[in-house]
Amino acid sequence: FELVVEYSKENLTELAIGNFIVKNATNEIAVIENVRYEYTPDEGGKITASGRMAISLLDRRIIGSYSGVHPNIITYCANNGNMEAAAMDTVRAFAMTGAARAIPNLVLGTPKGYTNKAKKRRSTFQNLYSTLTAFLATKSMAHRIIYDADTSQLMYEVFKGTNRSSSMVFSRNLGNLLSFTYERDETDYK
Repeated sequence: FELVVEYSKENLTELAIGNFIVKNATNEIAVIENVRYEYTPDEGGKITASGRMAISLLDRRIIGSYSGVHPNIITYCANNGNMEAAAMDTVRAFAMTGAARAIPNLVLGTPKGYTNKAKKRRSTFQNLYSTLTAFLATKSMAHRIIYDADTSQLMYEVFKGTNRSSSMVFSRNLGNLLSFTYERDETDYK
């Protein structure tokens, strides 16, 4: 995301690195990771804050071997339960416990009851976000962190998307496509 606002002391304070921005209608939450202040005589001062969705907080955690925690917890849980439970147990073990690893105010959402089983997966010393994303994608599932306004907590949940692509039409004639930009980037293509 990127948010551009006029400079003010209040905006500068609110748009600090590490703070969150919430889209109230959907409870989507993003973390501010970059702040830029610019001033020009013609336009005055502006603040540009950018970052990623809160699920990216898991990108800062590694699945490791800690005292009392199974180092291949995804493998262990997938063999003894379901993928949703495995993902939640993994987040609990590597993003909610231990002073150095715990993400403040992170809680687990209510399980949806997905019962997909998984094959063994090696996960030790891998990035938590990437590992869980790939793990869940094998059964068309995904994960996110949303904001629970009632408790002021970050809620981790697993979900299955719905494919609505066959019923979607974007057209200027229908008024649902006002402008667009197409960009292709192969910088990281190997």
